[in-house]
Amino acid sequence: MLESKKSLVYKGLKKKLLSNKYPPMFKLPKEIELAKEFNVSRITIRPALEKLEKEGLIIRRPSKGTFVKGSRPSNKFLIIHSKIDDYSNTSVYILQGIIQKTLEENITTISCEKDFIEGLSAEKFASFVNENGFSGIITIDRNFTGREPYLESLQNLSIPVVLPHAFPQDSKVTGFSVTRVDEQAARTKAIDYLTQKGHRRIASIFPKNAPSLRGFTLAEYRSMLTEHNADNDAQLIVNVPLAKIQVERIVRKLMAMPEPPSAIICYSDFFATYVYQALRQMHLRVPEDIAVMGTCGYPGAALLDPPLSTIDYQYHKQGRMCVELLLKESEEKNQGERIPETFIDSILVERKSTDSKAKKRSVAYVQKVQ
Repeated sequence: MLESKKSLVYKGLKKKLLSNKYPPMFKLPKEIELAKEFNVSRITIRPALEKLEKEGLIIRRPSKGTFVKGSRPSNKFLIIHSKIDDYSNTSVYILQGIIQKTLEENITTISCEKDFIEGLSAEKFASFVNENGFSGIITIDRNFTGREPYLESLQNLSIPVVLPHAFPQDSKVTGFSVTRVDEQAARTKAIDYLTQKGHRRIASIFPKNAPSLRGFTLAEYRSMLTEHNADNDAQLIVNVPLAKIQVERIVRKLMAMPEPPSAIICYSDFFATYVYQALRQMHLRVPEDIAVMGTCGYPGAALLDPPLSTIDYQYHKQGRMCVELLLKESEEKNQGERIPETFIDSILVERKSTDSKAKKRSVAYVQKVQ
């Protein structure tokens, strides 16, 4: 009777596979769910799956699940990104690195916005991936919670997925390989650089509702400032939207403090452009009156007057690295294996905006600020 049940389960599953009940590359239900569907135990399900795997109809991935096998070429990637409508979107620079590397490797790519993927069911997305013959996916997204509408669709595929510029929790939450910058180390590098220039009153501008202060909690950030002999005054750590008027207002507030900062480090190079404008309106010079530093490595930062010092996150390199990871993981011998995290070094780029030592405030300086 047991052999009869095994045979019935095997034939039933095979029929569904051959009739495209489960589309190619789609993740099959879990063993316990299949057991309920066929009204048998999990012990009866496993031999059927083993036989179907030997016949080449399914692929079993340790810790990932069982997938319907589908044919696909080895060099075709899908790139998913958010809407690119301004140059402050990091997707712009990561995408440039991806495209350059795929052209060098003769890899075909198709790009689409995340909204399109979110509009598809898991089954339709799997069919879309199979019909286009993708061997890997790069999705330029971060800060996953596990509740994203399209995450399950990505997890239900047998092909590898890589995330560039990820948050620390992203690899664990998604199960995908990621590239990321150690943001705590990058910010520490910047603070160390400014304190070596003699700056102690360093203002830090972060975006409103930021999930973290470049990898730090507020308490951790203030502790790091103390460790580097910088003032940990909470009033020097501000949050503001990336908008010209709001940034100008906060800069005026900082410079009106009884002891204003001698340097401002910005969450991104794009915040720094508004900081420049605010200081110019106050007739304060960069770097003679105050040093300004950015973060991220926007290419246009070198064209500011004066050119902006920054911590370069190497977005372009992150894009290239994602392609290299996908090429490695999509090889047949490596399928089922992944490299959880690949770190990209941040680079200190020193330019004229910090090209002066901190100095004692003159009477003329105080009058300008007031």
